[in-house]
Amino acid sequence: MPPELARHLKGCSGCSALLSRLRAQSVVRLPESLVAGIPDMKKHVLSQIGRQNARLEKETEAFAWSALWKLALIPFVLLLVIAYFMAGQTTHGTGQESLSGNVVATLVRAESLVEKLCAGTTDYVKALPADQLLGGDAIRTGDDASAELAFADGSKVLLGPGAWFKVNDEKQIGEHLRGRAVFEIEKQTGSGSVEILTPQGVTAVLGTKFVQEIGENAGFIAVTEGIVEFRSNRQERQLLRPGHLLCFDSSGKITDRKEPGSAVILKLYDLKQCVALEAVVSSENIDSGALPLVGPDVEPASITDTVGTSAEKIDRPGVENSLSSDSVQTVPAVDPAGIASDDVSVPDNNASEASEDALPVEPDQAGGSGQSTLGVTGL
Repeated sequence: MPPELARHLKGCSGCSALLSRLRAQSVVRLPESLVAGIPDMKKHVLSQIGRQNARLEKETEAFAWSALWKLALIPFVLLLVIAYFMAGQTTHGTGQESLSGNVVATLVRAESLVEKLCAGTTDYVKALPADQLLGGDAIRTGDDASAELAFADGSKVLLGPGAWFKVNDEKQIGEHLRGRAVFEIEKQTGSGSVEILTPQGVTAVLGTKFVQEIGENAGFIAVTEGIVEFRSNRQERQLLRPGHLLCFDSSGKITDRKEPGSAVILKLYDLKQCVALEAVVSSENIDSGALPLVGPDVEPASITDTVGTSAEKIDRPGVENSLSSDSVQTVPAVDPAGIASDDVSVPDNNASEASEDALPVEPDQAGGSGQSTLGVTGL
């Protein structure tokens, strides 16, 4: 307090009395102007508090919705991850790539127990119609089962009971390692032939219909349309026309050749009955050995010298078995011009009209040799 004011208050009786009364009062009265502005001040303060609370509520609500959306997305992300890994397990096995990244065939029919072995895997799974097969995938049929595979060019492979077939690609459509199968191969527009690998050799076709059976101790090929060439592991080559039947043992050695006719061979196409070859042939009066063997200078064009297959498990359902790689032999490819010769001409309309007189007599020694790694044990 200024010294002058202190001296005045001390010397002024009126001011001293006023100060004494103020000290005695418990409540200090505010000026009227200030008292009149109190309600407005309250409203202003409350409005500020309300705005702040509203802002906090909005921020809290926005954060809650954001967290809720994030939590809701977690199950969808997990489902996508699971679906991705399951798709990889189904189509490519345990992370291993298939022989071909493209779809080679489609399973259009599966009756009874039909199983699929994806490339790079060791466990069979149940196969269903519309399943797509990549290169290296295999189909196995159980007892009393059958399946039908359709390829992009319209070709078909029908599998009977106890069959095992692996798809490869368009030119080497697959490996037939067990059971009976009917092949309906469309006529090839490009150069070369379509090959089917077997434990006994290579079956090459240019567009034909035939039945082939691969057994534990023997097998056969019988043709109803087109021309089929069989190249055995023992460097023997046989050209088959409609109505021709060729038999061979487990090593690929030719054991018999007949001409029962297409009508008899069609009985072997019944994959449900699967009538034994002996029963069909013995029921007819067929002259065995009446057909000349085909020489090695006649074969379809563009047939490779070397074929190979990785070890695959082809066991019957419930039985463990596997393939092993054994060295076998095939004959080498020859000049493609040989297919255009008069000796092996394919008629435009009906291959069955081909003359048997055009088939040359096979020489004593089969020419050429080739190496292959295709082998089967324990079938």
